[in-house]
Amino acid sequence: MDETKLIPQVELDNRLKVFIKNMTDYDPEWSLAVIMSKVNLFYFTGTLQNGVLLIPRNQSATFFVHRSFERAMMESNFDDIRSITSFRDIPSTFWTTKEAYIETERIPLAHYARLNKYSNFENIKPVDNIVLKTRSVKSKLEIDFMKHAGKIQADILENIVPELLQTGMTEANLASHIQQLFIEKGCHGVCRVRSFGDELYLGQVCFGESALYPNPFNGPGGVRGLSPAAPFFASHDRKLKETDIISADCGATFHGYHADKTTTYAYGSALSEKAMDAQKRCVEIQTIAREMLKPGVIVEEVYKSIIKKQPKSFLDTFMGIGSSQVKFLGHGVGLEIDEFPVITSKWPEVIEENMVIAIEPKSWIEDEGMVGTENTFLITKNGGKCITGNENSLINKF
Repeated sequence: MDETKLIPQVELDNRLKVFIKNMTDYDPEWSLAVIMSKVNLFYFTGTLQNGVLLIPRNQSATFFVHRSFERAMMESNFDDIRSITSFRDIPSTFWTTKEAYIETERIPLAHYARLNKYSNFENIKPVDNIVLKTRSVKSKLEIDFMKHAGKIQADILENIVPELLQTGMTEANLASHIQQLFIEKGCHGVCRVRSFGDELYLGQVCFGESALYPNPFNGPGGVRGLSPAAPFFASHDRKLKETDIISADCGATFHGYHADKTTTYAYGSALSEKAMDAQKRCVEIQTIAREMLKPGVIVEEVYKSIIKKQPKSFLDTFMGIGSSQVKFLGHGVGLEIDEFPVITSKWPEVIEENMVIAIEPKSWIEDEGMVGTENTFLITKNGGKCITGNENSLINKF
């Protein structure tokens, strides 16, 4: 494949076609969609440039690029790319509507105000969920990228990391080794997240009770992080001890597409009986979920069915504890590591074939750390097919 122009034109055309259908299903009278965030621009154009994509209902879409137009022409197979120095260069024919759908979760008000000096929209509506719905069903190309990321991820976390573990090493030392390995094997070393204001790279690597530390990120695991100014990744201070539970929640990214996996390591000795029982239950939950996630199944029914069968004693520390507990079981994965759908009790949408979903049942063990598993699954007619290696995700190192 020519990686300069990574996404073929037929792929870009189909993405636009599906988006327009989804828009029309949602609002048959829509006039214009405006895309400005980098990840969504990449999805629709195949290049990560500074610009604006205008998608009218009744005419062809156009990508107006501020910087770098030259690079956009080198990388993108999009039909209509034009150079602009500011929004004023966009032809007035695009501003005939007073209503537009815009990424309200992504675009700062100041940026929108600069655009609206020329567009004069009187009514804006959110396009975010329609874009995410379009992105949620993956093409063969996207699936191939994610499978490749998952293969690298499984090899590193299952085969290489156990040999790196040494008493006295810091979390940050292990995490930086993992990061370097991902990059050396062809991944990007960056994780993109959808949630506003969140930052993430690689994921998080925790020893023992570090995994129970309060976390601003909306996930089941805690992490002390590098600093109060960078509360993610790993700690420079926490050192590996005998009998530690190690939790490595790492995202791998290939050509922009993620795979998500958490591996639990028992270091120095076997897990305690309590931790082992919780680990086994988490793996059972993952198995049940992946078997249930078939085309046509309603997402919230999967979550409710699984949760109601768990004992209260387990649920008290499942997916966190107290205010740190999260109320989901998994999430879509793609150009960002937290996409649609979310496996929760309030998601009435149906599962579709070729969605890609990470299932991550985890349990907090007081004074010991976090156990559990996470793997990424391709949705098929027969349920989820794992693309990230060992579904048990428990490795003993002693």
